[in-house]
Amino acid sequence: MCAKCGSINKACELFHGLRKRDVVAYSAMIYGCGINGKVYDAVELFEQMVGESIDPNLATTMALVDLLGRAEWLDEAYKLITNMPMQPNAGVRGALLLARRLHGNVKVGEIAAQHCIKLESETAGYYSLLSGIYATVGKWNDAKNLTTGMEGKKIIKIPGCSWTQIE
Repeated sequence: MCAKCGSINKACELFHGLRKRDVVAYSAMIYGCGINGKVYDAVELFEQMVGESIDPNLATTMALVDLLGRAEWLDEAYKLITNMPMQPNAGVRGALLLARRLHGNVKVGEIAAQHCIKLESETAGYYSLLSGIYATVGKWNDAKNLTTGMEGKKIIKIPGCSWTQIE
């Protein structure tokens, strides 16, 4: 939570104070480093985790896909997903979809969205991200058709929320 709020130094302090680190702790720190621009630290943590014989899970992979996407290494992120030893979930595919949205890559964005929608067809966010990709590149008819196609379906929009801590 500290890393998500931008307190990466506090998150590192807490992480290094752990007596035993597991895949959850490593995954959280890798993701936290990624969203705070500490790419090399994230990769170093991943290598340390593997060196300690801790196998990455879907959350770890999602953090690395997100990290690669933020760095605009979209092809590498796609290859990571296609070569995963386990079936990627909607979170992993969604990280790639978000990266494609940020960088306007339609082809792989459509593929990622199709996988996400197949896994979680009732979630509005994937339709919204794909519509945004279409809008970014000026494919207004495709964006409109997508949103029109959502009408009548049981699509769920998950309400957002946030917590803040005053120090």
